[in-house]
Amino acid sequence: MVLYNGFVEIFIIHADDYLVNLREKGIVMTIKNVFLISIIISIMILFIVLSGCVEKPEKEETVNIGGILPLTGDLGVYGQNVKNGAELAVDEINAAGGINEKQIIFTCDDNRGEASDTVSAFHKLADMDEVPVILGAVVSTNTLAIAPLAQEKEVVLISISTSPKLSQWQDGYFFRVLVSDSFQGDVMAQLARDLGYTEMGVMYINNEYGVGLKDVFVDEFEALGGTVLIQVPHDESRTDFRSELTNLKAEHPPAVMLVSYVKEASIIFKQSTELGLETQWLCSETHKSDKFIELVGGAAEGILITYPATDPKYSNFKAYYNTKYHKDPGIYAAEGYDMIKTIAMAMEQAGSTTNATAIKSAMRQIDYSGPSGHKAFDEFGDVPGVYDVWTITNGTFELYDVSFS
Repeated sequence: MVLYNGFVEIFIIHADDYLVNLREKGIVMTIKNVFLISIIISIMILFIVLSGCVEKPEKEETVNIGGILPLTGDLGVYGQNVKNGAELAVDEINAAGGINEKQIIFTCDDNRGEASDTVSAFHKLADMDEVPVILGAVVSTNTLAIAPLAQEKEVVLISISTSPKLSQWQDGYFFRVLVSDSFQGDVMAQLARDLGYTEMGVMYINNEYGVGLKDVFVDEFEALGGTVLIQVPHDESRTDFRSELTNLKAEHPPAVMLVSYVKEASIIFKQSTELGLETQWLCSETHKSDKFIELVGGAAEGILITYPATDPKYSNFKAYYNTKYHKDPGIYAAEGYDMIKTIAMAMEQAGSTTNATAIKSAMRQIDYSGPSGHKAFDEFGDVPGVYDVWTITNGTFELYDVSFS
């Protein structure tokens, strides 16, 4: 406003000089002329002052972070857990004074697990709300729909999606707190060989997540000397998998690697039991959900699940989560918490809560260990990973006696 105030002052001085000059020349100003000139001067001054008032302040009073998660629909069990974990971190940071003394506002939009809704939510958050950072999405298909937009519009996108295709933007705006499936596929293949399996069947959900993890597993298992007897895709949101399971059973696989989601997998296990398919199931991390046990019952006893190893800090996180939500944290809740914590650290290090480019650069300097494990982002936004193996015994998850790193 200094510039505007100076301009107004100069304008008034020159207007006064002009009127004095008119009087010296003997030009008589009528009341009407004086009134008109006064109106013109007043309008110009008002315009200048208002122009200065609509300028955006250099510092926002709050820190605005967006989220795009499946809060309803078949994938809601994943999105709600991420949201709960994220909000827990927001509460903790705000109670400690916020980021650079600013309180976080976390605005989370429901994409219902749909790519089209994910894109719409991204435009709303990035273009209208002008958030510098977005959490999302959950499934790789949805995240791949908005990752190129994050690059184009220079918005930091942090996710739990695991498709290897997301490791394509060197020094880009995409980050993830879960390990890429290029690593999990290798771990699952090594687990199968360590268990003594030389032949395997594969069943996978036919989307970016399922195909990506399946491809890595098959390549690594065969490189280790194994043989994949059959690869059986299945569609998302199906309710009958008897045809796929019958084809799988015909090959008599001693073990089957499965990539699916909670709802589909619960049906697969029930129907495989009905069909008398006896095999050892090796399952992706998406199966480590209490909702899965609730839906599948005893049909999943003895399955093995690869899941990123947690940190010793998880016990404190679990207690904190239980205090707030009166239940134990579900799958991906710790990852939701760690996404907010790493963002907050990057903003503080960047010295900015609005400059996405500065935040992006600061993210690659982060060295943080949270409840979901160690986070140090490489040039592609990926993190290193250590995996545990879990099994289901008497309806509860228990650690299996092997781990990979």
